[in-house]
Amino acid sequence: MQFGWDISTSVVGVAILDDDGKWVKSSYFEFAKMAKGAKTLHEKMFACENWIYDLLSNYPIGYHHHFFEDRLANFSFGKTMMQTLMMLAAFNALFSYRVMQIHDGLFADKLGEHGVKSTYLHPSTVKAIMKKDGLIIPKGADKKLLTLHFARRNVPDFPVEYTRTGSPKPFCYDMADGYIVARAGHLRKHQGKDGKIQEAEGD
Repeated sequence: MQFGWDISTSVVGVAILDDDGKWVKSSYFEFAKMAKGAKTLHEKMFACENWIYDLLSNYPIGYHHHFFEDRLANFSFGKTMMQTLMMLAAFNALFSYRVMQIHDGLFADKLGEHGVKSTYLHPSTVKAIMKKDGLIIPKGADKKLLTLHFARRNVPDFPVEYTRTGSPKPFCYDMADGYIVARAGHLRKHQGKDGKIQEAEGD
């Protein structure tokens, strides 16, 4: 199984793909609604650990690969406050570390030689891979909406909930971002030096 994580201090979105890259499930954790009392990074992490545990416990057998977007690289200095930048980077590191800890704790005696692996993907790497896969984001376009539309085109059953005005609820964009991270990670594992998709030689 392959997990793509989109991590922030407001919503965490995740997509799960099988070994062939086929979408299996998407989920999210929205702190404002699901962990109202959590203020600090450690409180937020503690609040969502049961969700992570329940999510991962459904896939106990086989090789597992977690893909995390490099949150620190996703911002340009001068475009966001340094305090916000460092907070997001810290939570990204804390969250990804705990995911691997929880996974190891759950399946250390079951994964055996299959193992579990984590990879951080630079946003520019994700963008380049997905552009080849058909996700084109014109300058000035709504990146989140186009990403959600791409996810829906590729996965007809991709979950989307709408507001009373007919707009997708905010967490849907985070789940779509998680799908893009998972998709990019999967394709990167299967790309040759020429950038074309090829069969994996094995992990």
